[in-house]
Amino acid sequence: MSRYVPCAYHPNVMASNICERCRRPICSSDVRIYTKWRGRRHHRVKIYRRYCVPCNAAVLQHDASLEAQFPGIVILIIGTFIAFAIHPLFALIVIVFGFFSYYSQKSKADRAMAEVTAFQQSTATSRRTTNPKTPIITASRPQVTASPAVQSTVPLTSNSEDATTPGEFAMVCFECGEKLLLTDKFCPNCGDSTQEELQAYYLNEKTR
Repeated sequence: MSRYVPCAYHPNVMASNICERCRRPICSSDVRIYTKWRGRRHHRVKIYRRYCVPCNAAVLQHDASLEAQFPGIVILIIGTFIAFAIHPLFALIVIVFGFFSYYSQKSKADRAMAEVTAFQQSTATSRRTTNPKTPIITASRPQVTASPAVQSTVPLTSNSEDATTPGEFAMVCFECGEKLLLTDKFCPNCGDSTQEELQAYYLNEKTR
C-alpha cells in the first residue's frame, strides 16, 4: 500500500492487505488464505482469496451449509447407487469418502468460528490499549446521533423513510442476524455487505 493505513482490527499496526470480501485494511497477522477449486475437468483451477478472520469464517460456514453441500450430496447418492450395482464394497467406499469430505469441511468451519471468538477478544484489548490521539480506522460500528434540534423538528412517522434515526437499529443482517444501522455499509459481526438489507428496508418503507 502506498501510504500508511492502520489495520482495521489492530490500529497500532500498519495494514499490508485488503480483505477481498469486506474491503477492510488488515495487517499480515489477520490475513487468511481461502482456497477453493472451480471449474470442471481440464478447466479446473484453484482460486486463492485473501480474507480477514471474520470473513474467512463466514465463507467457510457457508461452504459447510446444506445449501452449498446440496449438489455434492446429490452426486454422492447417485454415486452410491452406481457403486452398489457394481459391488457393495465400492458403495461403502463412496459413502465413507462422502462423509469424510463433509466432516472435514464442517470441522474447518468450526475451527474458524472458534478463531473468530478469540480474535474478537484480542482486538477488543488492542483497541483499548491504542493511543486515543492516534488517528485510526476501526471496524467498530460508527456512533451516529442526531442533534436534539433535529430530533425535535423531524416527526417520526411509520410511513416516512426517515422514521428511523441514524443511531437506532433498523435492520438485521441476513448472514448472521446482527442488528444493523442505516449507516452500516458492512455487518460489524461477519463483515457481509449490507446492500441487500438496505434494499429490503427501503422497499418495505415504500410499500407502507
